[in-house]
Amino acid sequence: MDVVHQTNTNFNSSLTIKDHQVSGTEWCVTKEESGQSGALVADEMGLGKTIIMLMTMLIIPKKSTLIVVPASLLHQWIDQIKRIIGTNPLVFYSQKKKKITSEMLVNSSIVITTYHSIAISKKEKQLPSKNPLHNINWDRVIYDEAHHLRNRNALWHGATLVNSGFTWVITGTPVQNKLTDFRNICKAANITNWNDSVLLRTKNQVGITLPPPVIHNITVPWSNPEELSLARETHFKVRNSVNPTDLIVEMQLCRQACTYPKLLEKNVHHIENNILSQPRQDTLDLAFNQHSKLDAVVDVLSQRRNNNNGKLVFCQFRDEMTALKNMLTAKNISVTMIDPSISHKRKFSILTANPIPENSYIEGLNKDVSRIINSYLKSDVTILQIMSSCEGLNLQDNFSEVYFVSPTWNPSVESQAIARCHRIGQKKQVEVFRFYMEQFTQSEFPQRFDISGNLVNYYNLDQYILRKQNWKNTTARDFLRSILDT
Repeated sequence: MDVVHQTNTNFNSSLTIKDHQVSGTEWCVTKEESGQSGALVADEMGLGKTIIMLMTMLIIPKKSTLIVVPASLLHQWIDQIKRIIGTNPLVFYSQKKKKITSEMLVNSSIVITTYHSIAISKKEKQLPSKNPLHNINWDRVIYDEAHHLRNRNALWHGATLVNSGFTWVITGTPVQNKLTDFRNICKAANITNWNDSVLLRTKNQVGITLPPPVIHNITVPWSNPEELSLARETHFKVRNSVNPTDLIVEMQLCRQACTYPKLLEKNVHHIENNILSQPRQDTLDLAFNQHSKLDAVVDVLSQRRNNNNGKLVFCQFRDEMTALKNMLTAKNISVTMIDPSISHKRKFSILTANPIPENSYIEGLNKDVSRIINSYLKSDVTILQIMSSCEGLNLQDNFSEVYFVSPTWNPSVESQAIARCHRIGQKKQVEVFRFYMEQFTQSEFPQRFDISGNLVNYYNLDQYILRKQNWKNTTARDFLRSILDT
């Protein structure tokens, strides 16, 4: 099969197609023609899975294709469809979908929507669905970033109601927290034979010699005794929690103590009554105003501000983002902050162009004029909320440094974030900075032993999450290797 010839014949233009994308497209075409009901493309992030899907659509035109994506990638997919296939897809999303009839959906060759537009609860699943996307027999359905189907929630139940002649599930991270992630994704696409229905390749396997990211793991010392004392007592409380609900709350407080202690201020009464052995408001006030980790992040960013590398800083909490922005601004470092309140279209525009510094208005001009002028300037640092900003975007042209203020429970989220920069087309060395609070010493806690008589170690939450990440990464890697080797 001459994929390049067929692709360019179907679309009167020349595409720059890489060899691994050609072989990937050939594999996909073979699967669609084999009579199977679905398949999984799990190539490593940055290999161009979107291009492979669109080339497959060009070579095997279908009367109806439904594409389901995260809302953050909607505009990127629309642009790619226009550029490569040369058609305008029907967009079934937001308030606009109320004006779209079933007839319009049936008569459109490509319909694109979001996961939440197909979602349905388990209870509602037992009733006839009123969602028009569930009542059409699609020739082909493509789920991009299909790890959104890893849990049997409303998104997964909605996907199982979508009728399709062939279903594609696309994700570079098919195992995120547990092995059932992979099974649920495959179940959504009616994949039963894993060995014959999964395409999984790494950059090295396809001959791409992209230098690996340079990883900087930075251990941050507790710079203030009150901050350390608050964190220590918060973590000790977790060790003694037996109620699962209480444990979740306490672990969140531990995370905040390791990240930005002022976040705990909203829970001051809970802390005084349930955590501190000797409640003292003056001690809490001192602890709340310390931020060892944010100080360390600002120090590193300050040292590297003039190296002309775009910097993405991923945070967990909205107040943490604001505090970090203010601390950087005080050092005359220009900052763009992208939080969940910003529209997906606006976020896409900011990240794929030169960001607009929020703190650099020009004196004497109104803010609108200043914003237009500043649109031609480049921010030193872009701060993002990690759970809403790390999927699918191609940011290798503008960014090469990635910062994680705190580790995430799901290591694949960090992998996704790094892959925004570490992908084909990156011309700089990608560097990753991870910050962890210094470990507590065992002497700071009463000795405890497990049922086997072994001394129980006390980890702060940063260190605990890091250990869980390593275990999850190893488990996922071994599981996926076992599929490919059988």
